[in-house]
Amino acid sequence: MVSIEKVKKYSIEELIEYIYNNKISKDTFINAYDKSSLTIKEAESLLYNIDVSYKRINESLELELKLFYVLVPFGVINIFLHSHNSDIKRFETFKFKRKIRQYYLYSSVGSIAYIIGGILIGIFS
Repeated sequence: MVSIEKVKKYSIEELIEYIYNNKISKDTFINAYDKSSLTIKEAESLLYNIDVSYKRINESLELELKLFYVLVPFGVINIFLHSHNSDIKRFETFKFKRKIRQYYLYSSVGSIAYIIGGILIGIFS
């Protein structure tokens, strides 16, 4: 059971960690909210924080970044491109859980593709 009195004091980042670690669905929050007696201001603030938290948890990487991470796995040339170097730090700071998982997935796929390509070039040359 979710304690609305406890959750309403959380920042968005703390709420994301709470949701992610306890695997709480949005419906659970809505049910707990319906049973609570919050003021209008508290209710608006809480609902906003819950919406933003779920958006951050579930937001996917943009196509541009997916392609970049496949072609440049784990930011191999981040020394030259500071904008992409800061992406993963920003994802971690603001708790974009899905974006972090996708960063590692696409970077791993890119790394594997380069390894296989290197092996094939070595075999056939």
